[in-house]
Amino acid sequence: MGGAAFTLTVNGSNFQSVSKVQWNGSALTTSYVSGNTLTASVPAADLASGGYATVSVVTPAPGGGSASASFAVDYPVPILSAISPTSAQGGASSVTITATGSNFVPVSTIDWNGKALSTSYVSATQLSASVPAGDLAAGGSIAVTAATPAPGGGTSSAITFAVSAPPAAPGGGGGLGMFSLLLLACLNLPWLLAQRRRRA
Repeated sequence: MGGAAFTLTVNGSNFQSVSKVQWNGSALTTSYVSGNTLTASVPAADLASGGYATVSVVTPAPGGGSASASFAVDYPVPILSAISPTSAQGGASSVTITATGSNFVPVSTIDWNGKALSTSYVSATQLSASVPAGDLAAGGSIAVTAATPAPGGGTSSAITFAVSAPPAAPGGGGGLGMFSLLLLACLNLPWLLAQRRRRA
């Protein structure tokens, strides 16, 4: 992806002097070498985007026909430089992460401990993704990476995202303490009444 123009050599059989090499359906400037070999010039513009290109050899009528094969234009390996924010409160509803770096492409994702998040491509240097509440339910350290699929591609080095422990439920301890006090009072009531009778 993003490479310079080059000469493609196509090997096969039954090529004719009128046979042409096509790149994703567009004819390339083709040279006939022999019935088994053609060469064609692939311009840099055809390498601007990564993915799989369809390379075909087409021979016109009468007769003729076509045959094709795939050509991989490799995506670059993404580089992750920073994320923002780098932490969140456990139990939060959600948080949006912005990743900055380089070599991002439209199919790149922000990964959360290896799991791809729903990611928006902003530019070759920025991605954003929403972390759902389920991934923030418990505290811990999360490895955040940028990933690009094949062809080429790969996974960046990781940056740690910290999820703090969720806050304790309000009034939990106080409610239990009050119940304990009431229980003790009820258990001691007969003894207190007996003591009062003796004093009377």
